[in-house]
Amino acid sequence: MTPAAPPPGAPPDSWVLPLSRAPRAARDARSAARSVLHDWGMPEPTCDDAIAIIGELVANAVVHAGGAVELTLRRDARRLHVGVSDADAMHSPQPFLAATTADHGRGLLIVTRLAGAWGWAVDPPAGKTVWADLPLPDGVAAPPARCAV
Repeated sequence: MTPAAPPPGAPPDSWVLPLSRAPRAARDARSAARSVLHDWGMPEPTCDDAIAIIGELVANAVVHAGGAVELTLRRDARRLHVGVSDADAMHSPQPFLAATTADHGRGLLIVTRLAGAWGWAVDPPAGKTVWADLPLPDGVAAPPARCAV
């Protein structure tokens, strides 16, 4: 699991992490993303929400889709974009109300609650990316608190 490196000497505005389809993929994605978000100076609340979203989207891709899984983070002055790509373009992700006794089924409701916006797009020739955008507060370059590593 080797993330794509940013250009030498430049702060990264995007970051990509190929993931295995192993049960530990969500944990690996959360851990690696937390380091990147810390390096980017993300405020703690944004970081915590992003990490929760990443865990849910990666777990969904591993459990419900086939093929390779990839996490992408991008930032600009106004938002943090989280994307999780997989090889299954046939099934669109849909949030639903799980039974109170169900062990699973609430992930996209969590994403809906935490993200400013979320959705999915087909990635030709096959596959899809489920994405979530988190708005960034002004002054993210020098926040008072940073993600804990």
